[in-house]
Amino acid sequence: MSHTVATYDHTSAPKKGPLSKVFVDFLGFVLPSARARQGRARVEVHGERAVTLADCSEAIRLDPQDPDAYRRRGVVHLREGGYQRESGYLAVRRQRCFQDAIADFTTAIRLNPEDAGTYLWRGTAHKVLGRLERAAEDFSAAIRLNPQGLTAYVERSDVYQRQGETAKAEADRARVTQLASAFN
Repeated sequence: MSHTVATYDHTSAPKKGPLSKVFVDFLGFVLPSARARQGRARVEVHGERAVTLADCSEAIRLDPQDPDAYRRRGVVHLREGGYQRESGYLAVRRQRCFQDAIADFTTAIRLNPEDAGTYLWRGTAHKVLGRLERAAEDFSAAIRLNPQGLTAYVERSDVYQRQGETAKAEADRARVTQLASAFN
């Protein structure tokens, strides 16, 4: 039985080959997070979200202690939720995607509590669901871990503005301006 999977090179269209399956299986065995990276590449090249969920889930099955696989799967859930319309079944489906994303981000944080990016992603999911206090907590954690990260300040500023905490929102915007000027 011969397995084939699409292989990608930057100069031509996708090709199929049994060697690539062996290589991916080898990487999946030796480096389970390779499955998560493979899925991310598929999304970026072809927009195949379902394949990515499967790849990330397989990476988690192979190594349940890999926070990167949980984070990547959470991002896929988050993006999938963003493409749903806001009515009936699809609104429920969208909410479920964000809840699944939060669950994966929470696991990734438990496994690697020093990853500011994962707090940022989880805060984004909370923000979309209207859980503004939790979003602010996650954005604050991201800032604590990476005080130079502009995105966390921008997102937290938006949350503070929505909560009516104008002074805090303005302070975060001032910090963004200060950090941005340091890059110029």
